Amino acid sequence: MNTARPQLVLSHVRRAFALIELLVVIAIIVLLLSLFLGGISQAKSRAQRVECLGNLRQINLAWIKHASDNDDRLVLNYKPQTVTNTSELPWVQGDYHYTYASVTNTDFLTDPKLAAFAGTIPNPRVYRCPAVRHDVQGVPLTRSFGLNQYMGAGSRSETLPEYAAFTRSHDVPNPAQTFTFLELNPFTICTSMVRVPMDTNQPTGYFHMPSFLHGGRAAMAFTDGHVDVYGVRDKDTLRTYQVDWLPDHDFAMTNADVLAIRDMASFLK
Repeated sequence: MNTARPQLVLSHVRRAFALIELLVVIAIIVLLLSLFLGGISQAKSRAQRVECLGNLRQINLAWIKHASDNDDRLVLNYKPQTVTNTSELPWVQGDYHYTYASVTNTDFLTDPKLAAFAGTIPNPRVYRCPAVRHDVQGVPLTRSFGLNQYMGAGSRSETLPEYAAFTRSHDVPNPAQTFTFLELNPFTICTSMVRVPMDTNQPTGYFHMPSFLHGGRAAMAFTDGHVDVYGVRDKDTLRTYQVDWLPDHDFAMTNADVLAIRDMASFLK
């Protein structure tokens, strides 16, 4: 009778070890799967950032080409559709939040009667960051970038007279440090401009804030032609909006991103 007991204990031990081994295998599979999926997600994110930078590089090259083809004169930045007293075209059409088409209608990017870059960049996908999954009232967003309001500023660009507004590329004293285009937050992008608050006498200012879809970074292009990423510095810029498209652009003049981008936008005369 005593000889059967060790076998019974050994059987229980074997079953216990088999269960532990199975749990260990399952845990390893789950870990490997999470690492695999995480690697795919990171690779996708990197690919989107690379494509976004490539898109912006094309737009910036079109901006440089336009000046080269027009006696160094910069392309018009912003012209409301209601302005009819000039035939000059902006780089793309864009308007404030009361005009939904400014960020949903591809004709505003590719129609040569509306956009100066239409002939150079016929593919509307170039104007959109691939990481954007945003839409406005069910219509996909078509554009992710804005142009520094002090570049090619027209009469309605709302620049401050005490700051230099550049009309020719040779007007820019520090081309490698003065930005042209910036990837903007998809919830607040509207006009073709990047509005940057410059008046330090005001507590707040109207700011087209940078995007942060690439791990807190936004694609940014410069007058000398190079493209880089801008890292968001202020937690207030990382705002989360609960609706599709908000005209909420007021930021404190102490915001670190306002201060940094302002220094890259223009300079006091």
